Amino acid sequence: MRLPIEDWLVTQQLSREAVELFGEAITCYKTSAYRAAFLFSFLAFQTIIRDRIINAQTPTGIRDDYWLNIQEKVQKD
Repeated sequence: MRLPIEDWLVTQQLSREAVELFGEAITCYKTSAYRAAFLFSFLAFQTIIRDRIINAQTPTGIRDDYWLNIQEKVQKD
């Protein structure tokens, strides 16, 4: 059984870490371990957000030093 999220994953440019977390979530979901699947998918989405913050340019209206500070804090997590 192929889930729609598996097709979605193929079309996305995600980090290896995020793809692995989604893979674990899918495995858990297919074995009816729904809580574990939820946790792994949550971690995967958080990883995507972290990666995007780290790689993003400074948003309009935000000072460069403030944005760099945010990026440094995210990298430490």
